[in-house]
Amino acid sequence: MTRPRQSSRRKWLIAGAISILFVLLATGIPVYAQIAEPDSVFGVQQIEAYRSVQELNDTLFLVLGRIEYTVNPTAYDASQAFIVRLMDGAVELGTTSFYAYHNNGYDLGFCTIYFSADEVASIPVAWGGGYSVSIEGNPTLHWLDTTATTAMDGTFVYDDDTTTYTDDTTDANSAAANDMEFPPSAAAEVDDAYYFGSEGMFNILTVTIGQNGDWAGSYAWEYWNGSSWVVPQGLTDGTIGFTAGVGTWDVTFTCPTNWRSCAVNGVDLYWLRFRIATQTGFTTQPLGTQSWTNTLADPPSVSSAVINWIDEGSVVDAQDRLTTRCRTLATMLENDWGGTTDLIESIAGVSKLTDEGEDYFVASIDDLRAMCPDLFSDVTIRPEFPETGFVQDYYMGGDDADYDVYGVNWYAQTFTPTQDYSVSGCDLKMFRVGAPGTVTVGLKADGGGLPMIGAPDLASGTIDGDDFTTYTGGEWYEVSFTTDYAVISGTTYALVVRAAGGGVNDYVGWRVDSEGTYAGGQACVSPDSGAVSWGNIPGEDFMFSIRATDAYTLSYRNRLANRLVGTRLDMTDLGQSLGGISRMWMSAIIWVIFACILPTVFFVRATQSFKPATLVFAVMLPFGALSGFIYLEVAIVAAFLFASAAIFSFFYKPSG
Repeated sequence: MTRPRQSSRRKWLIAGAISILFVLLATGIPVYAQIAEPDSVFGVQQIEAYRSVQELNDTLFLVLGRIEYTVNPTAYDASQAFIVRLMDGAVELGTTSFYAYHNNGYDLGFCTIYFSADEVASIPVAWGGGYSVSIEGNPTLHWLDTTATTAMDGTFVYDDDTTTYTDDTTDANSAAANDMEFPPSAAAEVDDAYYFGSEGMFNILTVTIGQNGDWAGSYAWEYWNGSSWVVPQGLTDGTIGFTAGVGTWDVTFTCPTNWRSCAVNGVDLYWLRFRIATQTGFTTQPLGTQSWTNTLADPPSVSSAVINWIDEGSVVDAQDRLTTRCRTLATMLENDWGGTTDLIESIAGVSKLTDEGEDYFVASIDDLRAMCPDLFSDVTIRPEFPETGFVQDYYMGGDDADYDVYGVNWYAQTFTPTQDYSVSGCDLKMFRVGAPGTVTVGLKADGGGLPMIGAPDLASGTIDGDDFTTYTGGEWYEVSFTTDYAVISGTTYALVVRAAGGGVNDYVGWRVDSEGTYAGGQACVSPDSGAVSWGNIPGEDFMFSIRATDAYTLSYRNRLANRLVGTRLDMTDLGQSLGGISRMWMSAIIWVIFACILPTVFFVRATQSFKPATLVFAVMLPFGALSGFIYLEVAIVAAFLFASAAIFSFFYKPSG
């Protein structure tokens, strides 16, 4: 009873296996569409390594690259066609791809490769190591060169009368003149053909004619589609049937997606054949010298080993640096993409990613929300309480040009403090060309709206300009002064920038707004190191921000009040639209209504008593201050009054 059942099972298994094999043979191996190598800019633009962005000693590699075509490929997007690899010699440490967002990922873009602290230790990934990053074409695709330079893998001359093939591969690949015998070779040679074969698909065939043909009739260029020989679309025959004259000519066409390799005289290649269809006259047989296709033996590849290693020393500082870099990248990409995609916007003076910007950046940097919450409008700004920080004296937007700082060419930005404080340094938006060396920033006294001629620095600091970005859009760099200097509100001062060791090929670019609107100062220039003359640059302002100590804007009270600046809960715009109400008054009104009055109404109705109202206000007002809705001192005073009222209402008992 069991044997017939086992035999039946074997039959079903054998039948199933045969069926599966038949399906596999019938469907065949998938054929990939062809893709040309980039015919415009193709390169690794910049590599940056950030340390401790999520945890101490982790590493994030950020790769800025450009894959540019005159006409972008349609068969594959950049994430499918190209691979980004981090290499240690011949060893691959990590791989990623560009996110296919704008123009399917082509043109300028960036991607990242992240290693946790454990991965850094175990792989290992050495800080400052001699690594390189390459952008490579996907090796599973059929790659085409922009010109035909690849030797023929096979050529045959076919004589239809005798149905014989003559191997002409050696002649097709040699430079000997007139050794390729194209049809027709005599009169009445219909269906004679010449086969050009390659191991990969191609869409350019280049042929050198040594002896021009002189014959009359019609012909066809054809490829094998799996069932028949057909003419490819978009064909242009520069040889004109090998009658175009002595010289080198191209046969071009749209590479067919249904092109199939086939065996011609036992040789399996992708074949393009020239066939005589009709013939009405013959004088001279065309002869060729050499031919090529544009099949690429290897995918396109570019690489760079220049890495900018950025170690800020702590997670918080690294995340701040990455946040600044992302803002710069968003502006750069937005401009490079022609303004068709809005990536970043200013919300109450703070740069935030738009919805499109969030889509692109979150897809390009894993865990970006956790690392750089200040980039997102739905996340409140992380509170920080450093000893130094920004004051309200800055000009940080609208830069559209730059000036070259080197040698005796000094540049300056005058500014007027809005309060008394001690200047501890500044932030400037800059980039470098070549190796400018040490950059010095000095604080100088005012001399009639310009830096005082020949005056010494009141305070100064230096930074290594060789560490600046080479991106001409610039990045923000902090320069700390060696000693603080106390400035007086309403008095004009100047930030003077110089790179004494630089030259015409090694300079620092200081970003500037050519239509500046900063009311407290102006851009200035000196051609003689500030020793003889200073002049203003009319209507322009450099990018700068003052850092200070002991300024009241750095108080705990104001840091709480600024928590909502730039978030979706920032009431600046709403207040302005309602008659110029200040941001804090607007947010205080909303907090009192929704966090105090509405809960009070609920509790009063539930308890039939007004006593809970005082407790609600006493508790929610401090929370409003901690959340950034109400000034701290207002909340403290109001909470004290309501707390006193609560105590009185709960514990006071009238006599009698």
